[in-house]
Amino acid sequence: MCANGIQIALKNYSVPGVLFFETRVVKFSAGADVVNEGDTQAFVYSTFKSLPYAPRVSEVYECFSWNGIHYLVMEKIDLPTMETWINDARSEAEKQSRFDMACEAAANALRYLFTLSPPGGTEIGLIQGAYAQTQSEDIRAEGGCACHPTHEFYLPQALDRRPRGAPPLALNIAHEPLVMVQSDISPCNFLIDPETLHVTIIDFGGISVLPSSFVSLTLHVTRDTFIKGIAKFLGWERSENIETLAAAAGIYSLTSDPRFGLDKEGVPECLESPTGKRRRSAMARSCYPSKV
Repeated sequence: MCANGIQIALKNYSVPGVLFFETRVVKFSAGADVVNEGDTQAFVYSTFKSLPYAPRVSEVYECFSWNGIHYLVMEKIDLPTMETWINDARSEAEKQSRFDMACEAAANALRYLFTLSPPGGTEIGLIQGAYAQTQSEDIRAEGGCACHPTHEFYLPQALDRRPRGAPPLALNIAHEPLVMVQSDISPCNFLIDPETLHVTIIDFGGISVLPSSFVSLTLHVTRDTFIKGIAKFLGWERSENIETLAAAAGIYSLTSDPRFGLDKEGVPECLESPTGKRRRSAMARSCYPSKV
């Protein structure tokens, strides 16, 4: 392990950091999310490796903590990112052609991911598998909450902060299946084989378990040309919840408190009934009636 490189990265605040070795890539972070990233990547790898046309995923060799830093050790795959491959084109026409091919290839890869059911018993948030179970309870709690307004408590809290007089927005996602959603779709998060155009998905830090409407939100509420290109090839149905989710996401992006003052269970400490049982808002109950 290159201790000097790790210290330099930490001093430059570039955490999570990445170190490249001949056959290994080591990702490290002071935050516990890298542990959940390892669990997610290991799960997707084990599922995709038996599917002949599925995208490639780096095998996870180890995930551990040492001296307050969390490490993810994985297979190194020597292929260019889509971003590099597109920008290496010799002309604008070739660059556009590569861009279109990259969008189509990424769409095919994401179709596998977006239709992948998470492990049994997984709830909304980040996957906590074998690597997370080796961590302390505090670290598991720190890394188990997705930084996204999707939790059954956080999302209604965001909607409650809309201006007075704003038209009501309906939300109906309690019935939706949970799927794997990549919220950070970028050409630098895919490797591509220039000869076969086969895709490798990298950087699982932006992948979490969410109701299926969030795939639609990711694909259709964006100004990014790469994501728009992927959406064109993917042909994903536009969710009826997209306007509501977009409003919640917009409010969430403006708050300085990602949990809206709620505890890890999504409830303010002061919000208790006379019997001691925690209560939720009317918006939360309407969004998730089956859990009340």
